[in-house]
Formats: sequence, C-alpha cells, structure tokens
Amino acid sequence: KAAKQGHIHAQYNMGIKLRIGKGINQDNEKAVHWYLKAAQNGQVSAQSNLAYMYLYGLGIGLNYREALFWYNQAAKQGDANAENSLGMIYQKGLGVERDYKMAINWFEKSAKNGNGMACKNLGIMHMNGWGVRRSCEIATKWYEQAKKLGYVKAAFYLKDAKLSCK
Repeated sequence: KAAKQGHIHAQYNMGIKLRIGKGINQDNEKAVHWYLKAAQNGQVSAQSNLAYMYLYGLGIGLNYREALFWYNQAAKQGDANAENSLGMIYQKGLGVERDYKMAINWFEKSAKNGNGMACKNLGIMHMNGWGVRRSCEIATKWYEQAKKLGYVKAAFYLKDAKLSCK
C-alpha cells in the first residue's frame, strides 16, 4: 500500500520482495517496475539494483547503456557496490570500450568506500598488469586489504599470488 502511495523506501522494499520472492511470488518484471519508481526518486539502492537487472537482463531486456546510467546515478551518491560494478563494466567492456584505466579509477573509489570486492579487483588488475605495471607486491596488498574487509574469497587470491609470484 505504501509503495503505491509513492513512499520511496516502500517501493524499493517491494522491488526486493518481488526479486527474491519473499512473502510473494518471485517476479523480476514487477521488481524492475518498483526499482524504477524508487530509483527515479533518488533511492540509491534501487538505482544500483535496477542497474543490475539491466546488466543481466533480469525482468527487462539486457541493456548495458541503462545499466551504466543507473550505476552512475548510484555512484554519484557514493554507493560502493555501484562504483565496483562500474569498474567491472569498464574492465570487461560491457556496452563501452574496454578501458582499464577507467576500471581502476572506479575500483579505487569503491575500495576507498570499504568494498572488499573492489580491493580484490584491484589486486587482479595489478596481478595481470591491466592498465598498470604488473606487480605481485601491490596485488598482494590489495588482496590482503580485501581479506581485512571481510571478502571471503580473498584467501584464494592471496594463495594464488604467493604461488604465482615466487
């Protein structure tokens, strides 16, 4: 009821419930509808979730341009997950020209906002020499930071770096 009355957080919550099927039937198309309403009103998590739906074509056609737009909206509000996702879009060249420097820029912003996955992604960039000079030492530091921030898979990357950098 509150969502239909225009309450932004209720709209976002309705999107979540529909996306995961909590208490109601799971319906990605309806989730997109409610995410869009909340996102248009500036709700940052709705913007990020809507971007994800566009990025993977969930409940709406795959659309990298829209994903990029909504991730940028969320990133403008300091959303670390959106910043990390923008980094991944540029790293992989999804709907944009692949740009490792831009990817690193977004990963660094996200890492500064405490995103462990972004730290892991920076480690990967340094480990592979994508957009930067290859450095096992810097990669390892980023993996260690990811671990400190609670990114569970960081241990795997640390182990791999130690084996690869002998």
